[in-house]
Amino acid sequence: MTFKVRDLVYIGIFGALWGVIEITLGDLLHAIGSVPFTGSIVATFGIAVALMGRLFVPKRGATLMTGVVALLLKMLSPSGQAIPSVMLAILTQSLLMELGLLVLGQERRIGFVFAGILALAWNMVHPFASGALIYGRQMLEVYQSVLERGADTLGLSPSLVWLVLGLLLLIRVVMGAFSGWVAWDLGGMVRRRLGRTEHTQLADE
Repeated sequence: MTFKVRDLVYIGIFGALWGVIEITLGDLLHAIGSVPFTGSIVATFGIAVALMGRLFVPKRGATLMTGVVALLLKMLSPSGQAIPSVMLAILTQSLLMELGLLVLGQERRIGFVFAGILALAWNMVHPFASGALIYGRQMLEVYQSVLERGADTLGLSPSLVWLVLGLLLLIRVVMGAFSGWVAWDLGGMVRRRLGRTEHTQLADE
């Protein structure tokens, strides 16, 4: 797939926006420490921005490249908050968005919604992947931590394993669907306005 200079500019812009969200909102929420679903909240905004960028560059690989830009920018984060883990999340979410758009198409809202769901659902798997690959933690240890924290956040008993895990997944599915839905509407609106502006400028010339 060939990318024009204009495509690369848009990829850079939306990738930078995603990176800024990770650096500002992400670092702020992690600093507060008491906000539930911090990673998923930040991911919801970042994924929405990445999918908006796909409307401007409707080519395979564009979302992955957007994620790479965000990842590189996150490396400059002054806080250094769990950078290896966040980098893994951004890269994987970018790949999952590409997969979602490939399966259901980038020309339909449902493709964006599915891409958002896949990317946010990764947040359920991420603690296990980052814990094992990056921090060398045992799977059982990660599982217990996820279950206990999730139960505490939901106000449920950790003994209700399937209910806790099911609700945690459902919340992320809803957030992912929301990010894809908003990206389709907001990105389409911005693209149409920019298109009208460009047509007006050409007419004035």
